[in-house]
Amino acid sequence: MREYRIKQQNMIVSVFLGGSKGNIIYASGLPQYLDKNHPLVQQSVKLGYNLFIPKYPGSYESSGFLTIDGCVKALENTQKIVRRGYAKELFSEQKITWDPTKIFILGFSFGGLPALLSKNSNVDKKALVCPFISLSFHDNNTNGESLSSTLDFIKRAYPHVYRFDKDRLLKSIKDVTLPARSENLIIVEAIDDQSISKEEIDFLTTKYHCQVFKKSGSHSINMPDELFKSLWSSHE
Repeated sequence: MREYRIKQQNMIVSVFLGGSKGNIIYASGLPQYLDKNHPLVQQSVKLGYNLFIPKYPGSYESSGFLTIDGCVKALENTQKIVRRGYAKELFSEQKITWDPTKIFILGFSFGGLPALLSKNSNVDKKALVCPFISLSFHDNNTNGESLSSTLDFIKRAYPHVYRFDKDRLLKSIKDVTLPARSENLIIVEAIDDQSISKEEIDFLTTKYHCQVFKKSGSHSINMPDELFKSLWSSHE
């Protein structure tokens, strides 16, 4: 399987071309890095989808500092790339192409928030898996994983991979205004998730009246093929 790497301004996007079923833009969690051996990449390509993975500004190969606005813009800029249907890949400097007809966003964990906040104009459907949405579900008095503690861990374990000011990042997330509506939204809840509380899932489903799928296991993007296909099935 080949990974194509393209560049949009100062952001790197990994591209895996799998077929004509649709184009999935993946909003990753923190910390998380997907290469060609990751189950999600293997699954997407095997089932006939193209997968686009923007490296958030301030993470990995993309320059800058990590902010919630930067993550949202990364997804929106990737939408523009996908809708164009072609790009110049960085190794051979040759043009690669794909069918841009269907665009989906898949947000996991921390990536659930920028996925939800990103504009819907070019998107046919959004699926949020084990999604982080609000700090109110992630302080020391709630059942969700503490984002503050996770960021402290990232500073210790990934000092040059994620570049951010913790206080500014937390404040920017706290100040987020969620959209009043979100069309074609799906939530995937992990039954044994210890990072995202049931209260957070219930908040989302009540606010947006969206469909909910359940999967076995804990906090992970991994899911059975049939569930994966069901997320996008109405567009196949």
